[in-house]
Amino acid sequence: GDLGGDVGDGEGGVAGVATAHGQSVWGMVYDLNDDDVAALDRYEGYRGPGDQHNVYDREMTWVELTRADDGSFPRRIRVAIYLARPANGGPPSRRYLDAILAGAKHHRLPADYVAALEKLPTRD
Repeated sequence: GDLGGDVGDGEGGVAGVATAHGQSVWGMVYDLNDDDVAALDRYEGYRGPGDQHNVYDREMTWVELTRADDGSFPRRIRVAIYLARPANGGPPSRRYLDAILAGAKHHRLPADYVAALEKLPTRD
């Protein structure tokens, strides 16, 4: 993951996904209906494909779905992800990073991944 975009409201960098050889990004997968997707698009500042005012772009990608805590075998599924657009970003606010950490711990993401998130610098 990358915290390099800026939300423009004083929160600093935002979470995003970037290609990094040999690295993994952990997160959650949700099954959403069309109304949920439309609401999430609004929340994430996604106006439509190629719109220059998008805060995030929504793209389809393949992920390995597994549970971090039970050793299950991963299965590949196709999902939509929101990719933060590059901006004059920087470190996230402490509040933003704390929200990410709370979610990572709540969903029992791997301890080494959470530890790496905890080491990220913040802007405040």
